[in-house]
Amino acid sequence: MDIQTREPEIFAAGDSLIFQRYLPAFLPGDGWSLRYVLTDSQGNKRSEVFSEISPTNARAHLIYEDGYAADLPDGDYVLTGQAFKVEEKHQVYYGSLVLQPNLANGNAGPVKVQTEAQEMIALLKDTLRQLYKLKFAETEDLRSRFKLQDQTRVLQDLKYWKEVRLSEIHAERVRNGREPGNCTVPVFRIC
Repeated sequence: MDIQTREPEIFAAGDSLIFQRYLPAFLPGDGWSLRYVLTDSQGNKRSEVFSEISPTNARAHLIYEDGYAADLPDGDYVLTGQAFKVEEKHQVYYGSLVLQPNLANGNAGPVKVQTEAQEMIALLKDTLRQLYKLKFAETEDLRSRFKLQDQTRVLQDLKYWKEVRLSEIHAERVRNGREPGNCTVPVFRIC
C-alpha cells in the first residue's frame, strides 16, 4: 500500500487518517516528533494526533489514527503541524482542511454525488428535449425578435461534457487500481 506523503486537504470524517512526512531537519531518530492540531473557524482545538516512526521509512514520521474526526460536523477547519523536541518546536504545516460528512454514522443527510460533468449532461439533455418539442426556433413579437437556444450548440456542449465525463471515468478506474478502459490491445497477424 502506498502511503500519502502530504497532509490531506479534503477528508471524510471517520476515515482512517494516514500519511507520512519526511522532514530532513526534524528526523525521528534525532528525537523529533510531529503533532497535528485541527481547529475550527473560532480557533478552538477539535482534534490532536501525534506521529510515530514510519514502518516503511525509519527516517519519516507516520501520522495514523483510525476514525479521525468522526464526531465533528462537516465544514472548513484549519490543520497545523508542529515538529517538537523537548522545549524546541517549529511549525511545519498550516493549511485548510475541508471535512466531509461522516457517512458511517448515518447523519450525513443529502450528499452531492455527481460531478460537474454529470450535472451538465443531465441539464443539457433536459434542454435538448425541450428544444425538440418546440415547433419554432425563433419568433417575432411587437418588433422584438426572440431566438431560442440553437440545437446544434446544445449538441456540441453535450458532446464536450460527455468527453469530460469519460475522462473522469477513466481516472476513477485508474484510481481504483483497474485498467482505464480506453486502451486497446494490439493484435499482430502474420500471414
